[in-house]
Amino acid sequence: MQASSTPRPTIRGLAPALTAVGLLIAGLLLLVYAVSAAAWLDRPFLGAFVERDLTIGAAESLVGAAWPALNAGLRQGDRLTALDGADLEAVPVAERLDALYDLLVERAPGDTVTVRFEREGGAVPAGAQCAGPESPGGVHTCTLGVMLADFPAGDFAAYFAPGWIAGAILWGLATLFFARRPANSLVQIVTLVAAAFAVLVAGQFAALTAQTAAWPWVVALALSGGLLVVLALEVPYRFVAVEQMPALGVAPAVAALAAGAASATLYGAHDAETSRLGLGLALGTHVLGSVILLAGMLWRRRRASSLAVRSQSTILVFGAFLALLPLAAWLVALIVSGAGVPALAVLTQTLPALLPLSALFAVAQGGQLDTDRLAARAGLYAALLALLTLSYFVLVAGVA
Repeated sequence: MQASSTPRPTIRGLAPALTAVGLLIAGLLLLVYAVSAAAWLDRPFLGAFVERDLTIGAAESLVGAAWPALNAGLRQGDRLTALDGADLEAVPVAERLDALYDLLVERAPGDTVTVRFEREGGAVPAGAQCAGPESPGGVHTCTLGVMLADFPAGDFAAYFAPGWIAGAILWGLATLFFARRPANSLVQIVTLVAAAFAVLVAGQFAALTAQTAAWPWVVALALSGGLLVVLALEVPYRFVAVEQMPALGVAPAVAALAAGAASATLYGAHDAETSRLGLGLALGTHVLGSVILLAGMLWRRRRASSLAVRSQSTILVFGAFLALLPLAAWLVALIVSGAGVPALAVLTQTLPALLPLSALFAVAQGGQLDTDRLAARAGLYAALLALLTLSYFVLVAGVA
């Protein structure tokens, strides 16, 4: 008599549940980013975006509004060390930004605070009091009065709204696609890609302002790269090697998730350079996955033996190219001028969303959703139009 055996769950068997969990996590993070942005907006604005080590960031007003700290003479690279006599240097590095925010909450827009900061080389701001001679390392230690203000509504709309709206659109479309065909492997992959990108575009404000909720964004940045490689292996058709060895199909996502965990750990380190290393690791993983997808789709398009395969590959080439465009523009600006372009923040929140949207459309184009194809096309075209229109008006406001 044969002994009975209980079937063991496989990755493919667990895929629908894992996809649903991914969607749920992404949806919760969208809510977290909305709440954290509202809380950030509610506190008085010092007049600059500050990194975790209290270094002034590169961001500036995109709508020509007054940013008090920058208008008073602070600039990118200056590091805050005290506010109204409260020594922030005495606080552990990981807690300094929260300590600064706690001090700001106790004050109101219109209050004038005295900030102490360090600047490496260069002229000091007019009106700043710099105690003692310049140090041997070329560092000035100065104090400066700054009047607090409300964060400009136009800048909030430019730095937060496009990304969060794009993320909400992505999450909603991905949820609808998955709800209709939860057992379809391609729908599962594209759903996870869309969920990761929803977190990626919606969480950029949290990352830019160094909020506590930024670490899931770092994980999503790396994970999205691995998921794009999985997408390249499965669409428009599955590679033979993946068919023979299914583990190859999930290996890029697992590796990217590990890279994301390592990146988040490094990002949360006390040392600023280590934190930037973590961010660089996540960004590198994302860019690598995007480039692999772009190269893979170009290769598939060239070798396509059918119109359907060629069409799907072309759609994904289009999406991958547009998603990489803001990063390429930022790198060119960095090489040419030595600094990034803050106005690109609008495009980095919107154009990357076109990649998962193109993947959703490619799956629909391949007949994976059968009778839902026309409805899917209409929804995707509407989403694309909304995203591009929003990007245009916000960018025009920023240029103006």
